[in-house]
Amino acid sequence: MVEEMSEAEAKTFIVALLSERGSMTTRDIEAETQRVDRRCPDGAVKFLMHLRSDGIVEGDISLEAGGWVWRLKRVVSEGT
Repeated sequence: MVEEMSEAEAKTFIVALLSERGSMTTRDIEAETQRVDRRCPDGAVKFLMHLRSDGIVEGDISLEAGGWVWRLKRVVSEGT
C-alpha cells in the first residue's frame, strides 16, 4: 500500500534524491517515490511546483526528456 509522505518527509526525500542523482524528470522522481511505496502530498507535479516556488528546486521543460527536468536550485553565496 502506498503511503503519503508529510510535506517535510517529501521535501527531504526529493532534496536527497536530487543531491545524489542530479537532474531528474518528474517521471523519474515519481518512479522513485513509487519504488519505496510512498507518494508526495498532492502528487509529485504539484509538490515539485511548490518546492520551485519556495526556491528549493528549479526546473525546465525538456523536449528531449519529454517533460519537466528538475534540479536543486544553485545557491550563490556572496563573494563567489
